[in-house]
Amino acid sequence: MKATKAEEVENKQNDDIKLTENALKVLEKRYLKKDKTGKPTEQPEQLFRRVARLLPRRSYCMIRKRILRAGKTSFTARWSI
Repeated sequence: MKATKAEEVENKQNDDIKLTENALKVLEKRYLKKDKTGKPTEQPEQLFRRVARLLPRRSYCMIRKRILRAGKTSFTARWSI
């Protein structure tokens, strides 16, 4: 049976990431975005990219809050280097 184009793309993405079958099940059950029926709407690679984009933003905000709490006003000067 020949795979559809979508299945080929999905298989290629899974091959590139090299996740075990169990890891894929865990990602699908817990972490991948889902639609109203509970079916995943993103692939593991999309999840990893989403998280990679959010982590630096989160770190920046946490550092900024700590500096502002300490009473430092030169926060932007430190980050403009």
